[in-house]
Amino acid sequence: MPRRTKESEELTLVLGPEHQAQGQFDEGALTEQKMIGFSGEGSTINRLGPLYYWAWGCVHRPGATVPLHPHRGFEIFSYLLAGSLEHRDSLGHRSVLHAGGLQLMQTGSGLEHEEEFLNIPGAGLQIWLDPDFRRQIEEPPRFSTFSDTDFLRLDAKGAKLSNWDKSLTHRKLILGPQSPVVLQTPEVLMEDLWLAPQQRIERESLPLRAWSAIVLEGKGTWRVRGHERSMQRGDYLVLQTSAESHKSEIFSGEDGLHLVWIEVPVNPPYQLFPKPRGGKRS
Repeated sequence: MPRRTKESEELTLVLGPEHQAQGQFDEGALTEQKMIGFSGEGSTINRLGPLYYWAWGCVHRPGATVPLHPHRGFEIFSYLLAGSLEHRDSLGHRSVLHAGGLQLMQTGSGLEHEEEFLNIPGAGLQIWLDPDFRRQIEEPPRFSTFSDTDFLRLDAKGAKLSNWDKSLTHRKLILGPQSPVVLQTPEVLMEDLWLAPQQRIERESLPLRAWSAIVLEGKGTWRVRGHERSMQRGDYLVLQTSAESHKSEIFSGEDGLHLVWIEVPVNPPYQLFPKPRGGKRS
């Protein structure tokens, strides 16, 4: 089993589901694989800079519900991979998110919300970011939604795509300079990446950055720091740099590869909200 790690050290890891936390709602109608779980849940990765929590949820029956519950301080967003999700909150918002869309709660001084998955298959990612918790709890909460067509897609050469399918290598820019989503957490990047069979992509992580990805479909290999590692559906990839940048290459297998990655600064310009290994979540 991979050893437990400090947030400040250099990392290169491929973690299977057995090294991630698990959870469920509504008597198992919604199950979660938590790449970064809450304190005490057992995920090998406790946090990466301001990336506080990251879960992949799958729905097993229509109407699966996460009941009303509170949040404050964090920026919490859901990126829907399949199906439709209805959001209801204490601010009076009621909206339906469809596959490829994103909903963002900048929870500030606090709100309550509940979610219901309307159909199957249904799946999504939920991410918590720490945007300077101590300051944000003084701000009013805000809620916004974005549809699939709000995001820019690029082909393998970086040209804008208007039509796409899984047979084409392409990148969907979810967070970053070309995204419509404006975060309080600084310098966060996120992409939804499809690699056609036998294709590859190279990227560079700058110093003091943490890059991580969840493999949603397919198989492939990841080459970084002179080593090549195999990966498959459910694996969680982690690359954290110290004083030097690192280039890495991702190769897809015969069936192609679908993954979502997020990159954050290791040390943002404020004190991060503490997250002990055990204890209650916030």
